[in-house]
Amino acid sequence: MIRLLRSPLSDFSTADGLRIVARITSAEGIVMTTPKWQIEGQYYENCNCDYVCPCVPGQMQVKPTTGTCIFVMGFQIERGRYGDMALDDLGFVVVGVTPEEMAKGNWSVCLIIDERATDAQRDAITGIPSGMAGGPMAALSSSASSSAPNLRRSSSSATAHHGQ
Repeated sequence: MIRLLRSPLSDFSTADGLRIVARITSAEGIVMTTPKWQIEGQYYENCNCDYVCPCVPGQMQVKPTTGTCIFVMGFQIERGRYGDMALDDLGFVVVGVTPEEMAKGNWSVCLIIDERATDAQRDAITGIPSGMAGGPMAALSSSASSSAPNLRRSSSSATAHHGQ
């Protein structure tokens, strides 16, 4: 079970009590607010590295075992809110490629969002893994140099949606 929390404007916490102070500021120096959000549920991660991925224990400073990292992170939200909006029982997947050590950046990423999400829920979910809504992923948001349109998966096809 993973539990991620984000409080408005200044701090976020993980379920194990870790608190990190963060402030989202625009290029013009304006402090931007995002709604408080919280998601709880299942998290799955995999990559193309050999048996044990060296990236996390190596603090993203080490070369992937295959030279390039292709990763997938899947989230099944069992309970979640973004402001007053429920995100319960929705899922999303982040697919990415890093051409060398993850810390060097230049990631290409794509976000696939549950077809049952409304447009407002899709926008909210987009903010969480992109780091735009603050929280743990905000620290990684500058690593992506390109992103594909968000995809909403349906039973027969994937439809592209450009998100924030």
